[in-house]
Amino acid sequence: MSPVPHPTPSARGRRRARAAAAAAACALVLGL
Repeated sequence: MSPVPHPTPSARGRRRARAAAAAAACALVLGL
């Protein structure tokens, strides 16, 4: 992630964070 914060809406960042969490959960399930 770049150190400079991009002018993006909080909603987009929240969606991106949720997508990252979903991907991590999927990877965890696949790992198990």
